[in-house]
Amino acid sequence: MRKSAAIFFLLFAVLILQHCTSNKKTGDEAPVLSVEESIKDFEVEKGFVTEIICAEPLIEDPVALNFDEDANMWVVEMRGYMNDKEGGGENLPLGRIKIVSDKNNDGQYDTSHVFMDSLIMPRSVTVVKDGILLIEPPSLYFVENKNGIAGKKILIDSNFADGGNPEHQPNGLMLGMDNWYYGANTNKRIKRINGNWVLDKTNSRGQWGISIDDAGRLFYNNNSVMLMADNFRSGSFPVNDNHRSVSRKVSNVQVAKNNVYPRIQTPGVNRGYQKGTLDSSGKLIEVTAACGPVIYRGDNFPKEYYGNAFVMEPAAFLTKRIVLSEDENGLVKGKFAYPDKEFLTATDERFRPVNAFNSPDGCLYIIDMHRGVIQHTTYMTPYLRRHVDSLKLERPISMGRIYRVRWKEKAATKPLLLSKYSSAQLVDLLKHPNGFYRDMAHRLLVEKQDTTIAAALRSMIIDNSNPIASLNALWILEGLNLVSPEFLSETATKNTDENIYQSCLQILRKFNTDKKALDILIPLRKKDNRLAEIYFLNSLSAFNKKFFKETETIIKEIASRFPNDGLITDAIVSSLQGMEITFLKTETDNKNDTVLIKALNAAIKNSLLPKTQENISHLTKQEQQSYNSGKRLFTTFCVACHGKEGEGITNLAPPLSGSEWATDENIEVPLKIVLDGLTGPVQVNGVLYAPPEYSNTMPGLRDNMETNNGVIADVLTYVRNSFGNKSTAVHVEDVGRVRAATAGNKQPYTTATLKK
Repeated sequence: MRKSAAIFFLLFAVLILQHCTSNKKTGDEAPVLSVEESIKDFEVEKGFVTEIICAEPLIEDPVALNFDEDANMWVVEMRGYMNDKEGGGENLPLGRIKIVSDKNNDGQYDTSHVFMDSLIMPRSVTVVKDGILLIEPPSLYFVENKNGIAGKKILIDSNFADGGNPEHQPNGLMLGMDNWYYGANTNKRIKRINGNWVLDKTNSRGQWGISIDDAGRLFYNNNSVMLMADNFRSGSFPVNDNHRSVSRKVSNVQVAKNNVYPRIQTPGVNRGYQKGTLDSSGKLIEVTAACGPVIYRGDNFPKEYYGNAFVMEPAAFLTKRIVLSEDENGLVKGKFAYPDKEFLTATDERFRPVNAFNSPDGCLYIIDMHRGVIQHTTYMTPYLRRHVDSLKLERPISMGRIYRVRWKEKAATKPLLLSKYSSAQLVDLLKHPNGFYRDMAHRLLVEKQDTTIAAALRSMIIDNSNPIASLNALWILEGLNLVSPEFLSETATKNTDENIYQSCLQILRKFNTDKKALDILIPLRKKDNRLAEIYFLNSLSAFNKKFFKETETIIKEIASRFPNDGLITDAIVSSLQGMEITFLKTETDNKNDTVLIKALNAAIKNSLLPKTQENISHLTKQEQQSYNSGKRLFTTFCVACHGKEGEGITNLAPPLSGSEWATDENIEVPLKIVLDGLTGPVQVNGVLYAPPEYSNTMPGLRDNMETNNGVIADVLTYVRNSFGNKSTAVHVEDVGRVRAATAGNKQPYTTATLKK
């Protein structure tokens, strides 16, 4: 559940009021703009131009893309999504993966052919050696590429995208610096090892779209939070299922405000009728459909734009620019490039920027799904339906555009054909000013497994005249299995770049069964550098299982220096899954008021929670039927924000496990929350969830077309008796009674108003 339901998918239709900047009158049909008219409608920052790359009928309903080594675009067409307000045909095999090419090399993609069709709601495509990774709910597949024709479709994981609705399922698989593929809206990562695809745990991140910076940090968002980031390189923090971040600075860290500045009034957002959604002029105040972020790393824009984040907001017809930097502790922070305007805006109600990408030509590519309705029917309010009908936004469908944003004074460069490059030429590409080519060279070199380039890579690391190239070279060596503890120690000692030092410590984790590697790691510690200490702790933790006597002493020494440091605590406790009790018993400074001791006790408490979801022996047979129905409905309405196990999701929603609000004996409390939502700070099971980390408003379901009294009763019965919770069931009559008694309420509750 969310402030307004839906990320990129969040859709809304826009009703332009009579005093709007548009010429339409209320109730007029929204015009369908041609590509040329759409470009004229754009207002983009001075010095930039917007150009069409490809459009309907070459592509239809695009939502994501990926490039291969020869700059062909692999486009995901989600043709089954919201073909009407009821979501009709969603389960039909209408989706496709297309290969779109620029045959005459004029910078505009002019031909396409279908690589795969008959797909049901495909989420993303990622080109890899000899094929693609495809997310088609509920599964993740590897599909062979036979010269542009799909070969075998090989199942990797049948539960990769299980549960939820189309707005809240995994997407965007992207290669991380550490040679694992990471996605949005999933707690799994994937890597090909010895020819087999292997899955591993990671932190769940974002909702729709994911990007990476030069240091290997991941960026993403959800519909209500403009931009979030990992403060640490992907894969550097261990995952402890029993520990919930206390610093809230590891991943899912909000790095910018949520305000937006549309050019026109936007009353058509899903909950535009609620106070605080629109300003006095009728414009959206904060993001309600943020999605598709990208860290610009191309070589076309002026230098001051390099490393900036660009975020899509289809609900307000705009693209925002955020300038990123680091604070004194090396953690990510961001600020708006301008105080009260946007990088790109439009007035066209069908302009739906849902994703953005760096490109081979050094520019920024923006995917416009271009349709009137993208709000999924699961969340569509009657208010929004009236707007859709008023402007006749249900039709047309099967459109879509991909635009290029380019610096006016600099032509887009011709793409390189990397399939013809030798390994040595690919190594040289690691110095290319366009991050697209560095990333592509990184992938291809690891996939080729050509060990003859080892000397060139090592030379690049030692030289370090180009730190970004050196960092990629180090991780390529890791991907080729050409690193040793001795080499990592020498590199960490001689190379002065902090990213190299941190990466050497991170890579040492793979030697966690070798005592010699531990002996090499320990002298690399930098006690006077807090950020380095965190990377050291994370590396040290990998040796806990086999060498706990050696590691425990060092961890305790660090803990004694930083007993109330949230990040240090996260690094310590994240490494101790299964050993929390042992560590706590031997902790000499066992004071209950320190952040570390509290986190250890919380992790121990979580480890003791029932491992089974069900806690229903006290329910009647009819109530158990309601529980079973609620279990299915929970995945549709709640899992995206509160997690599959009710564990909560950082920067999005607090846990339902152990929540006194969910299990309150006064059934009116959880019913009011579900009907009309909850906003502001809330304390759950002794932990405060408050801005700025938790700034979302939980949306109510009172006006949701798919949530009648029976649905709400079933969901709450399930929540109140799962995840270690045990309480009474909720009946249809309870929902009806509270709904009637609160019929005049139109705003989310706060904890204060609930207590009244």
